[in-house]
Amino acid sequence: MNYKALLDELIATPLLTSLFIVDFAILTFHRPPAFFSILMLGGLVALAMYFGQKFAIFDIKKGNPIASGEVPSDSAELR
Repeated sequence: MNYKALLDELIATPLLTSLFIVDFAILTFHRPPAFFSILMLGGLVALAMYFGQKFAIFDIKKGNPIASGEVPSDSAELR
């Protein structure tokens, strides 16, 4: 895993990085009201999905039929 690329991406988006860290810290160490907690959790999930898409840690091979969205109709094609 290339940690330098991860740190470079986090440094390139300081506002989103600080929002993610503060949101995580508040949800972990503080007890906000239930409704506010649900909103913050939704924001945390959205930021996590954004960073996961930006980091793209896993390589998806172009020849993989499932990765390209083409699901085989017969199970024999999977072998």
